[in-house]
This record gives sequence, C-alpha cells and structure tokens, in this order.
Amino acid sequence: MSKLPELRRVNRISLQVNEVCDSRCRLCDYWRLENPKSMSAEVFQALVLPTLRGLSPLENICVTGGEPTLHPDLPAMLTALAEVSRTLTLITSTSGLDAVYEGIRPLISTYMVSMDGADRATYRRTRGVDLFDGAFGWVRRLRAETAATIAVSFVIQQENFDQLEAVAERSFAEGAHCVFLRVPSLTDDGFGRDGVVPLRTERAGVLTDGQIAVVTRQLAAIAGKYTREQIPNVLDYGRFVRNLRGEQPAVGLTCDVPFTSMVIDPQGHYLPCFYLPFRADLRDPQAATGLQREIQLSVLEDPGFRARHCDGCQQYVDRKWESRELNAEFHRQTLSAAAS
Repeated sequence: MSKLPELRRVNRISLQVNEVCDSRCRLCDYWRLENPKSMSAEVFQALVLPTLRGLSPLENICVTGGEPTLHPDLPAMLTALAEVSRTLTLITSTSGLDAVYEGIRPLISTYMVSMDGADRATYRRTRGVDLFDGAFGWVRRLRAETAATIAVSFVIQQENFDQLEAVAERSFAEGAHCVFLRVPSLTDDGFGRDGVVPLRTERAGVLTDGQIAVVTRQLAAIAGKYTREQIPNVLDYGRFVRNLRGEQPAVGLTCDVPFTSMVIDPQGHYLPCFYLPFRADLRDPQAATGLQREIQLSVLEDPGFRARHCDGCQQYVDRKWESRELNAEFHRQTLSAAAS
C-alpha cells in the first residue's frame, strides 16, 4: 500500500495490537467481549507497516491493547516497528511480560505499567485480578535491568480517588520515573463498548462533588511535591466531571492530537484520536485522509465540536490551548504548514 500523503505531519502512533485482556478492570469492557480481536500478521505486514513506513521517521509508537504482551507476535512486531520509529512505548499490566521480555527488552524506550491502586486490595477491586505485587516487581526489575523510562498509569475512579498521593509515593519508591494520573474514558464506543457507556462503568468512574474535592486537594499537594517530569499531566478532574454533567462553560479548547497523532486498531482502521468516535479503513487511503482533514477542520473551525469532544477531555492536557489568541495562532500555523 502506498503511504498516506496527507498524514505526513503525524509523528506519534498509538497501535492497538489486540483487544484480548486477562485483567477485569471496572472501567473497561474488552474482557467482556465474546470475540476480542487481535491484529493479524496479514494486517500488520500488508497494511500497518507500509502506512508507518510512509510516515517514517516517527517520534514514537505506543503499543497498547487489550494486553499487548498476550499477542503471540509481539516481539516480531516490535522489531519491525523499531525500524520506523525513534522510540517505542509499551502499555502493559505486566501479566504476559515474562514470556516476551527477553525478545523485546532492547526495543522498548518506555514501559507504561497500569496500576490503579496504591495497595493490593484496591488494585484487586479496580482491576479484578491479584497482580499488584507482580506489577511492582516488574517496575523494580525494569528499573534495574533496562535503560527505559518506567512510568505508572493510575486511572482515578470510585475505588481509588483518595490514593493519588499514596500511589505516587509508592511508585517512586519502587523505581518509577514518572506517574500519569488519568481520568476514565467514558466514550460510547471505546474500550470494548458498542455505542453506549454501561451504567456500571459510569458509576465506577464518575465521582461526587465531595470526592472531587478530595482529588483536587491531592492534586495540589502532588503539584507542590513533585516536578512536572515526575507527574507529567496535571489534570483538572473537576472540569472533566462538570463537562460530563453539561455544567462546564464552553471554552473551545484546540488540541493538536488529530494533527500530530493517529491510532490504528487491530482491524487496520485509522482513528484521529482514541477519544473521538470516528474511524476509517486504512485499506481506503482516500477515506482515511478525508476523515483526518474533516476532523482537523472541525477542531480548528467548529467551536461546537471542540466543546463536545475537547473541553472535558483531560487525557492530553499538555497538548491543548484555550485562549483565542493561541487558537488563532495555531490555526494560522497549521494552515501555513498544510499549504507548504
């Protein structure tokens, strides 16, 4: 397949190699799927790799799932991906890491370890499995045996909203370089959902006003204690919830993700962002580039689109601008780059 010329400005890829997962997270439904998908060798070799080669050199490819370490071809995939990207990130619970570790060890620049509890009991409640000790064991081992950046990912929810400071302290004590504090994804078609967010997921993920106050106090304490390198995403959980309720005044945030990134799912579909409900088949380059152009124009020119999809998003807080001046400057630079 030929490269996608209109995607030439993209330098970050999220590659979802499977939906198969052996965790049972309260905020995710991949594990409930009867027939979870995995990227086939044919899709990877005939569709994904040619697309990525057309975009090379890339800054980063983030390999995710499901649980990507359960994909039988992961070492071979990562070997091929390392040829087109300067860095590789692996998001993992570590459940299948032992089986692939020696094959992928020289390839990974960043390990992102999913850790939604500061203690074993909370981890078991949020993730449905007893992997707390094993996951932190891998954090220690990876720090000792590799030169990679070791990151911990913590999704704020009902079961753990009072543990932000504790998980940061424990993670750094175990050897993590940084901790990402995240809001849950409550999109209708993401993470194994089919057009609706289950009520159980919403109840598990959305906090009360009192709980939000607890989170806000912890975030302030964390910001005063750690550097931006240690806690890279200083989020606003209150804004996230107020947006869900329709109470957040529209700001019209401009986000650079659809301009610099793309997602590829196990079937070979292009998505402009993990958190936007739009996709196109990469087998049809015209449709994929057309969707990219449509989303970019919507982000630049449609305040309603930004209010619906971007204002409440706290997933990429370092890649958004909210002032009219910055929006206008970003718009000007984007159109200038497209024209050149």
